[in-house]
Amino acid sequence: MKVKDIEVAWEKPVADKWESAISFEDVSGLTLDGFTGRQAWPERDIPAVVFNKVSDAVVRNSRALEGTKTFLKASGKESREIVLVGNDFRKAQTAFKAGEEVSKGAVQVSNSLP
Repeated sequence: MKVKDIEVAWEKPVADKWESAISFEDVSGLTLDGFTGRQAWPERDIPAVVFNKVSDAVVRNSRALEGTKTFLKASGKESREIVLVGNDFRKAQTAFKAGEEVSKGAVQVSNSLP
């Protein structure tokens, strides 16, 4: 699956339940290229991008917007081989978080701005 050139810009969120800008579940072989965005509510520690049970994935040429707490969160023990390469995380407090069930080293960051 390839997802390219998506920008999510929130005005004031309408629903309290709105959280992440984009979410993927049960995907193998994902490329997310050119995503720009943040979570719906800038003051909440919700990731901009959620990967649940995602494997063999690449996130590249993506950018965190002002107010991003965590850019990407990986969860689910099936999540592995996730590479973040060539991204701009300067406006994010944290590039990624991995859930306790995700194996150490399942998410790798390369050639990205901190």
